[in-house]
Amino acid sequence: MNSRFEIWNYYTRNNRSVYFYILFFIWPFVGFLSAVFNFRDQNARRVIYLFLIYYGFLFVNDTVGIDSYSYSLKLVENSYLSFSEFWSSVDTDIVEPLISFLISRITTEDSLYFAFWAAFMGYFYIKSIEMLSEKFDPSFNINRIIFVVLFIFISPITDISGIRMPTATWVFFYGAMRVLINGDKKFLLLTLCASLIHWSFITVNLLLFVYVLMGNKNIIYIPIAVLSFVLPGLLSPLFSLLSVKFGGSVQERYSGYSNESYMEAVIAAKENASWFMKVMNEYMFYFLILGIIFVFVISLKMQKTKGESNLFSFLLLLVSFVNFGSAIPTFGGRYRYVFYLFASFFILLFFNKTEGRKIHPINMVGLLPILVFVMVQFRIGTGSINAWMLCPVFGLPLFIGDLSLSSVLFN
Repeated sequence: MNSRFEIWNYYTRNNRSVYFYILFFIWPFVGFLSAVFNFRDQNARRVIYLFLIYYGFLFVNDTVGIDSYSYSLKLVENSYLSFSEFWSSVDTDIVEPLISFLISRITTEDSLYFAFWAAFMGYFYIKSIEMLSEKFDPSFNINRIIFVVLFIFISPITDISGIRMPTATWVFFYGAMRVLINGDKKFLLLTLCASLIHWSFITVNLLLFVYVLMGNKNIIYIPIAVLSFVLPGLLSPLFSLLSVKFGGSVQERYSGYSNESYMEAVIAAKENASWFMKVMNEYMFYFLILGIIFVFVISLKMQKTKGESNLFSFLLLLVSFVNFGSAIPTFGGRYRYVFYLFASFFILLFFNKTEGRKIHPINMVGLLPILVFVMVQFRIGTGSINAWMLCPVFGLPLFIGDLSLSSVLFN
C-alpha cells in the first residue's frame, strides 16, 4: 500500500512540475507567477530562471545616458577590435569586457548580451533567495513576507542595466553567506571572483578576510562601528593609501571616484534628486540599523545559532565600512545596498523564530520606507521591462518590437 502511495506521489509531483514549463510557454508571465508561489519546487525555480533570461533577451534599452546604453555601444565597438587590441584596453574589471568581446564575435545585437547577464546575475539571485527559503518553515508569517519582499527588491534583476555592480553584489553576497552561515571557507574563492566583475569588491573581500581571521570579536567591532557614525571620514587616508599600494588602474579608478570635481557632481545630483528619494534611503539605512540593534538585544535572551552570531559580527564590520566609505559619495552609497542584503537576511532569521499573525512593532516602524523603497525600485525597473513579455505566447515580443512597461504605466 505504501509503495503504491509513494509511486502516486512521485507521478503527481513530476507531472505537476511539467505544468510549470507548459504554462511558461503558453503564457510566460503567468507561468512565472505560478512558479513564484511554488518557489520550493526545483522545477518552479528553473521556470523563474528561464523567465529572468527571457526578460534579459527582451531588455528594453532605449534610454541614452544610462549604463546599459553605454554597454550596448561598447558591444558594437568591440566587434571591430582584434583580441590584442581589445586586451590592451582592459583594466580592473575583467569579466564584463571579456563577455562583451566574446558576444561581439557572434552579434552586435544587445539582446544576447543582456540575456547572458540576466542568466549570470539571475543564477546567484535565485540561489540567494533559495538559501533564504531553506531557513524558513512554509507557515504564513506576515513579518517574514514583508522582509522577503524587501530582500527581493534591494537589487532586483532589473538592476542588470548597471551590470557590474549588481552582479558582483549577488556573487559576493551568496559566497559570503555560505562562509558566514555554513562555515564553508571554499566560497571565499567565489567572493574573490566578485572583484573581477567590479574592482571595488577588493575592499569588502579584505573586510571578509579580516573577519575570517579574527572571528566574532564584537568587543573590537562594536566600538569601531560606533566610531564610524561619529567620524565617518576617518579612514579616507587609508583608502587612498591602499589604492596607491595596488597602483595602476585601481589607483586611477579610486582617484576618479575621489577627485573633488567628481564628488561635487555626485553631491549636486543628490541635491537634484526627489526629496523622498533622499529621505527614503536615509530612513531605510537607519531603520535596518535599528532592526539589527533590536534583534541583537532580544537575542541575548534567545538561543542563537553559530551562523547568526557570525552574521551579526560581520554586519558590524560592514556598517563600519559603509560609514567610513561615505566620505566618497558613490563608494559608501553603493555599499549601502550590499549592507541592506546582509541586514535584511539577519532580521529575517529573527522573524523565523517569532509568531507572524500580527505585524511586529519593528515592521510597523519600517513599513512605510519599505513600501516606498519597493515602489521606487519597481518604477526604475519598468524602464527596461518589455511590456509585451507580459502577454500570452512565448516569443511573441520578438515579432512586435520594444515597448517599455514604464511607457505603458507612467506616460
